[in-house]
Amino acid sequence: MLISCTSWMGYLASHKLLMRKIFMEQYLQFIGFVQVQIGYAAISPYKIAKKYPARSEIGIFLEDLKQELACRENFPKAWSNSIKKTKREFGLTESDVDMILDFGEKLGTSDIRSQLKHCEVHTKLASEHLKEAERMKKEMSRLYLTLGITIGTGLSLLFI
Repeated sequence: MLISCTSWMGYLASHKLLMRKIFMEQYLQFIGFVQVQIGYAAISPYKIAKKYPARSEIGIFLEDLKQELACRENFPKAWSNSIKKTKREFGLTESDVDMILDFGEKLGTSDIRSQLKHCEVHTKLASEHLKEAERMKKEMSRLYLTLGITIGTGLSLLFI
């Protein structure tokens, strides 16, 4: 039983790394979608968020964002509330959250050219965060699984 519990804890820690990586990949795609919509259709962030065909992990965040937008028209506040509610589900670091908050807070607050530049900057930032997430998943995932099993086995032997 002890081995199962600690193995499960290791698995959950490993799974958070995977969720962060997947979320960052989808977030990067979302920024690209926003950039295209602003550049060609010149529509508001509010409409972009409602129009985006949300999938799996980022879909949870965007569904919460849509609910927040239904309650209030203030896009930056709705964006901030949504990321703060869902950050734990994706294993996002504080650095990830700060970057994502910055993107949403400044989106739609300037002219089209500035918003496109904002999207370009955040594409680069998100790419760096994605590389870090991939590196962490590769290096730490197996470690968490192994530690969970090892600690459980060690504790079991200690109690015997």
